[in-house]
Amino acid sequence: MASCDIDAMTEADLTAKIRTYLNDLDESFFYKARGDPRQRKGLPDLIGCYRGHFVGLEVKLPNNKRGVTKYQRETLLQIKRAGGKAFVVRSLADVKRVFK
Repeated sequence: MASCDIDAMTEADLTAKIRTYLNDLDESFFYKARGDPRQRKGLPDLIGCYRGHFVGLEVKLPNNKRGVTKYQRETLLQIKRAGGKAFVVRSLADVKRVFK
């Protein structure tokens, strides 16, 4: 039995798919945060602005059992406390719900 597409999809694939969708929305700008030792730990995978609001999206595959790290959780909370929007998303459908 062949595995379904979601099983073959990597987190990078899902992130790219989400980024394409977001950048096609009106009044939207998002970029992929790249891991770098000089960069703050826990930054969301996608960072951007949607209709004047700062947004951070941490992308996880639906079958990821580990979830978000301590640093990711703390960063998402700091974004929310600062008035931004922050979400953990596990599919394009999650993203569409957030931005509808």
